[in-house]
Amino acid sequence: MRYVYFAVEGAHDAAAIGKILRLEGFWHHRRAKELPPAFRSMIPTRFPFWGDDLEADAPIPYFYTRGELGVAVRMAGGIGRICQTIDDDFYAMQQRYVRQYRGIGVVIDADEMTAQEAREHFYRRLGYADARKQEREGEGLCFSRRLFDEGKQKVLDVSMRGGVYVLPDDAQSGTLEDLLISGGNIAFPEIVGAARDYMDKVGKRLGSQPPSHLNKALVGCVGNVFNPGKANQISIYRDAWISPQTREGSPAVDGFYRFIMEFLERAQ
Repeated sequence: MRYVYFAVEGAHDAAAIGKILRLEGFWHHRRAKELPPAFRSMIPTRFPFWGDDLEADAPIPYFYTRGELGVAVRMAGGIGRICQTIDDDFYAMQQRYVRQYRGIGVVIDADEMTAQEAREHFYRRLGYADARKQEREGEGLCFSRRLFDEGKQKVLDVSMRGGVYVLPDDAQSGTLEDLLISGGNIAFPEIVGAARDYMDKVGKRLGSQPPSHLNKALVGCVGNVFNPGKANQISIYRDAWISPQTREGSPAVDGFYRFIMEFLERAQ
């Protein structure tokens, strides 16, 4: 088999990629015994996962397969941990499994920056992570900016494709939630409209809030209509925020969808 690895900031981003993969016929593996050896090698064998912290998130990717292609989607816990997470995961693999990987993709939010500014911000963090590791261990990360600038590089002596996508549309400022809302306006406009009216009323009581926080709350309001009491990522994964219909009407949805699928195609 051949494998591709995506590193993302958090659970919402991972769910969005998972939704795209499911729409494209990938199988989401939920049981360890189903996994091929290259995936099983990424499952921790000790607990607690970090020191003695019982509440730390499990450092386990979401796993998907279709035919001879496997995709691991790894939540790093924020942009500041993406580079270290990639490095840790690949150094922890046995070399025979690293050789089966064909690409490393990264998905981040632009937030208040443009996509290009966010990309440069990520590269600076990559440089900081590399310098810290050299100070600590005498050697740097197993990859460099070249992996993403040039689109390919050897990682632990294995040729890999690389790519970075900046949400919501690889151009403007914003986050995944901007992309989702653009899809929601198409898929369930009345529910999004009602949720927006509710947020406008409640927002006056909350005081000043960053747009990204309000958008997350809006997505949460809509998601809880479909999945009462569930986290946002459940709705992102299950509901029609990303769908053939929203691809047609939302350039942001279509652009992200195409990045994922074209990256998988190039990395094979």
